[in-house]
Amino acid sequence: METATEEPTNGHLGHPRFTIDEMLERYPRRRAKVIGQFEQQIDQGVNVESCREGIQWALENVPPTRPFDPTEPQGLHPDVLWRIQFLKYMYRDGDDVDEEEWVNYHAVLNAYRSGRLGVDPEKVTVWFAGELKLGPFPRCHLNEMAISTQISEWRAELGHGRVWIEDVCDRGRIAR
Repeated sequence: METATEEPTNGHLGHPRFTIDEMLERYPRRRAKVIGQFEQQIDQGVNVESCREGIQWALENVPPTRPFDPTEPQGLHPDVLWRIQFLKYMYRDGDDVDEEEWVNYHAVLNAYRSGRLGVDPEKVTVWFAGELKLGPFPRCHLNEMAISTQISEWRAELGHGRVWIEDVCDRGRIAR
């Protein structure tokens, strides 16, 4: 059983997942962006020869597609992979994250990875103590006051916990 403070491993690949910092180091920029920057400098007459060498280097060394974390499950929608990476980036340091927040963080990541949760910019979900409690439902129906009235019921059911509102158009959490 995974503990809430550990990043889970991908069992079918048998090695730890990449951190965002590892991905940024391994895939510093997408090739088209790098080449575009060099071409822009060439058009401006800035370090033309060095830029041509830079383009050649990019063609040989920078992947042509956006970074892909091979440790994440295959077949997930690109928006889901983006959201997973976003959350991993938000929590890359983890220094000021308490146990209750880690539980929700891992539950949300696992829901995305398993396909139980998708990315819909119009909908939100509400989590408590690592359990999906509400949703998905339209963001326009989100009522934090109504949610706060349910916390005592959820604590009676699940013990101590924290509310997490998973909203892909927001920071992704609310601490209660």
